[in-house]
Amino acid sequence: MRLRYNISTMDYDPYTTNSSWNNDPANGVISPITQNPTVDIGTYMQGFRLAINTAQTGRTFSDRSHVFNIMEKPAYTTDSPQAAQSQIADNNLLNVNVRGKRGNIVQTFPAVEYDFEPNDFYMEQGQCVHFQWGGSNTHNNGNPAGDGQAGDAGEGRGGSDRSNIMEMNDLRNSYPMPYDEYASFFDVVTCKRPMEDAVLSAQDVKIVLATQGYYKSEADAQASNDNVDTLLNNVSGAFKQGVVCCTDANTPTGDYYMVSTRNNNFSNRSQKMKIRVTETTGAATGTFEFFAPESITEYGTQ
Repeated sequence: MRLRYNISTMDYDPYTTNSSWNNDPANGVISPITQNPTVDIGTYMQGFRLAINTAQTGRTFSDRSHVFNIMEKPAYTTDSPQAAQSQIADNNLLNVNVRGKRGNIVQTFPAVEYDFEPNDFYMEQGQCVHFQWGGSNTHNNGNPAGDGQAGDAGEGRGGSDRSNIMEMNDLRNSYPMPYDEYASFFDVVTCKRPMEDAVLSAQDVKIVLATQGYYKSEADAQASNDNVDTLLNNVSGAFKQGVVCCTDANTPTGDYYMVSTRNNNFSNRSQKMKIRVTETTGAATGTFEFFAPESITEYGTQ
């Protein structure tokens, strides 16, 4: 697939004007458009200068080609998790990515800082969500830095994108919760890699998401002689295959909170996510408030 965008103009005929019309007075060629021309406005006075940049008019930007695969949906059987079967029937699989790029709000302009997308959504019991995202190891925001300010404020190795998912007790907190002390969202859902049939254990999926796939399982983490870097520097820039997690009738309704430990930086946007699991109603999913109004009092938050 080829993607590009153009800046078009009707100051001249776009279908018959080409490079042969580049300004060349010595050979009798007068360009139909000139740089910052002063034009006659039809009255007895001086003309007015227009701000026309011939280097930008009628130009093609970001001409890029992409290769992608379209695959057939898996043929789930009656032995597959019921939630997975329902997703195929209802075409109701949710998708969570990471948006934005490395840097603070000024450096990323006109883009945005890292965040989960979506970062607040409902899941009905019996629904599945696919966690996956892309990333780069060679982000360069040096001078002249386009429309924003040069620099790439953030954690870890400069120029690298990294994200992970860990659970927390509350969106107002900064610390992830230790999985050996608290019940987790991943203890009450069924998770698997989309291209594999085996179901991941709760411990496995926690480790996979916490390390952005650096470790494939708890056993892999225990057996490996290589430690994951504390800022994920030795992890891949992208989490391509990702993990699909499905709720079911035994998944408790309520709110679950997630955080990226690397990118939750004070000088950047907090990278957090809230998932609300509701009873199955057949209604469409929707967004909601991060902080319920009734939890805020004159003495602070409860």
